[in-house]
Amino acid sequence: MRRRWAVRVLGGLIVASVAGALLCLPPLDRTTLRLLRPVLERMATRTLGVPVSVGSVDGRLLRRWELRGVSVGAPEAPILELPHLEIAHSFRWWAAELYLERIEGSFRFQVQPDSAGRRNLDPLLERLSSPQGGGVPLPLRVRIGTISLLGQARYQDPQAAIALEVRELSLQGDWERSTVLLFASKGWHLQLGESELIADRFQARLSFSREEISIDEAHWELGNSWVRLSGTLESLGTLAGKLSGSLEIAALRSLAPEALAETYGRLFLDEIQLRGPLDRLEARGEWRVEALQHGPIALDQGKGTVAATPQALRLEGISGALWNGRLEDGAVLWDRSGGELIASGRLQGVSLATLLQSFRPEGSWPVAGQLSGTFRWEQKGLERRSEGRWRLEELAWEESPLGEGEVLHRLEGNRLLTEIALPDLQGRLSLALPPADLNAPLKGNWSVQIAELSRWAALVQQEATGRITATGTLEGPPERLRTRGTVEWEEGTFRGLPVSSAALTFALEANRLTITRAEVRSGEGRLLASGAWSSAQPELLLLLSVEDFDLTPYFSAFAGNLAPVPLAGRLSGTLRLSGVPTAPDGGRRAPAGGAPSRRAADRCGAASDPAPRRTAVDRRGIRADRLR
Repeated sequence: MRRRWAVRVLGGLIVASVAGALLCLPPLDRTTLRLLRPVLERMATRTLGVPVSVGSVDGRLLRRWELRGVSVGAPEAPILELPHLEIAHSFRWWAAELYLERIEGSFRFQVQPDSAGRRNLDPLLERLSSPQGGGVPLPLRVRIGTISLLGQARYQDPQAAIALEVRELSLQGDWERSTVLLFASKGWHLQLGESELIADRFQARLSFSREEISIDEAHWELGNSWVRLSGTLESLGTLAGKLSGSLEIAALRSLAPEALAETYGRLFLDEIQLRGPLDRLEARGEWRVEALQHGPIALDQGKGTVAATPQALRLEGISGALWNGRLEDGAVLWDRSGGELIASGRLQGVSLATLLQSFRPEGSWPVAGQLSGTFRWEQKGLERRSEGRWRLEELAWEESPLGEGEVLHRLEGNRLLTEIALPDLQGRLSLALPPADLNAPLKGNWSVQIAELSRWAALVQQEATGRITATGTLEGPPERLRTRGTVEWEEGTFRGLPVSSAALTFALEANRLTITRAEVRSGEGRLLASGAWSSAQPELLLLLSVEDFDLTPYFSAFAGNLAPVPLAGRLSGTLRLSGVPTAPDGGRRAPAGGAPSRRAADRCGAASDPAPRRTAVDRRGIRADRLR
């Protein structure tokens, strides 16, 4: 101790003597500073472990230094450049101390690969984190006061596809209080592969000691959203520490450019552990959310675990309230290096009405019930694969109960297969999906089998029985999807009237329904029809042909509970109906059920009717045979 104290006193006396001489000889003051430039370069290089060069040194030796053209790092890839730096200082000879009261200037900080492909920052971090700390014995103790720097920062890592740029970064530090304030008034720009995130403002307050750096609060502003983080870092060379914080999102576009849905809500990070160098940094911990909305997905009071590296993100144990039900055992794996995304989970008691309303909020859904089951989604590049098995419980349509059912969903490559099983109904949809373009034309087929029609006819307030088989095709872009199909009806009745068989061939595109052929058989007679109906106009074209159709059961059915009607007969003939149906006041009116009103048909062709006549009925050829 005594020897060290003596060395300091002696050093202080020498400095004071030299300083006194230089104060009396101003020309020697600047000459001495220029002679000190190579000494400063060698000392800084030995201390930091990387090349340091100083363009020029000017000022007064004992009051103020001006350094220009300072560069830290290899000349071809410098870490830090200080175009101009002013240092106000004083010597305390009695304590053998150099006090740097105030440091001001500008800087450019850049992390990039060097000629060997290694980051230029790595040697400096390794030297600072070594047990020796890169220190060089000095005869004086150096103490730092305040630091005020304004400049730019850029981090670039092509291997990890990460780029961060801060165009205007302010650094305010109080070394004696061990605090640093970082402020970016123009925000920063983060690039992750093809994704980007831009922050409007950034501010961080740090405190440090020899053992660790504490992030008292880091605050980002992203439009109407903000992020807050706090924690500690125990090492800078190989990052180690823990973070916690929160993210409140008011309106933030998703990072993925192909996902256009907006995100809202609050996300909390609970003590995330950090470990590893920046390009291989690992983060592990727990998270929770409050009312997080991403497009149609609304997760409330959710939680889970996170494990992240620059190349992959893994979320596991995801649970929370979703669509008035529950999500359990959810997991998401995102591998940036292989372009792979895997998501899986289990849904319990999800409301069908809420689910459909989330995906199509502009529509009205008269369906009720609950959905439960498991799902899994895998995507690698343009290859997609998914599978889901669902149970439908307490299913109802406009308060009419339908019972329970099952849904199977499978996506293999570009082929989507969906099967549904409900009471007395089986349905199947097979669809070829475009590999990438969501607006590309679709192509597929569908089928429906109804074992007993009565339950489903009651949903539309009709009385019908029999078996229904329907098949068809789908093609075209999603906004103008076209379907063609056939419907067969066997051994049925309609409002008590017998139907031996019926068949329908149709095409539906946008607002136009075309009936290529419809045939109804009852006994020995049959009814043929074809036509088209457009709801956009509306316009109607209907051609009917009746062949030996027995009217006897229909007379009895229409009589109902009245006295028996002593009528019987058979009907044959043709009927052509076309035009735009008109209301009694002459205005257009779409006929209920796709046919013109009886009054509109009766008034057609009346010469004394002043209202516009747009409907034409051709009754020629209609005859009643054997009517008695």
